[in-house]
Amino acid sequence: MLPSVIDFEGVALTIIDREGRPWLTQGDLARALYGIKGEDTLAPPFANAMRSLRRLFDRNNDEFTDEMTAMLTMETAGGPQQVRIFSTRGAYLMGMFSKTDRAKRFRHWILDVLEGKASLERPAPLSLAERRVRVMELNAANRTMDHIVKTSGRRAAFANLTEVYAKAGLRIDLSKAAIQGDLL
Repeated sequence: MLPSVIDFEGVALTIIDREGRPWLTQGDLARALYGIKGEDTLAPPFANAMRSLRRLFDRNNDEFTDEMTAMLTMETAGGPQQVRIFSTRGAYLMGMFSKTDRAKRFRHWILDVLEGKASLERPAPLSLAERRVRVMELNAANRTMDHIVKTSGRRAAFANLTEVYAKAGLRIDLSKAAIQGDLL
């Protein structure tokens, strides 16, 4: 049984199970290849990523087989719509056409998933010792953020927040908070 969601560098990818094989939507593939986090499909970065992915596919669609990509009617917020989906082989091929460093990492990751070297399953729970180390890392990140706030202010803290906590292994999506002004 496939998990419903997998993670690539902090981007949650929803798995579509087609006959026991994992497929990704074009939207999720765009998020993975271009590092777009969050669910806001109206945001310019997501729209730009989708446009870039469509161009890549349109330029190279002759290289895709029916086992690599398909159109699927899916229920969306706007009602049923045709959505392009990619098998893991199709996702890998899209990663080959994309020339970014992130796409390079995605290609390695997706091949590991295909070959079973990386698991689609969620990681095992941490041991008590591992939890203690994790708490110490998070406490260190909290102290770093407190220091930034005291020395440089809240804006500087906000600008560094995701990076500081990423070093501690915590992924934070502040796209909606920044839009709402909650932290500024």
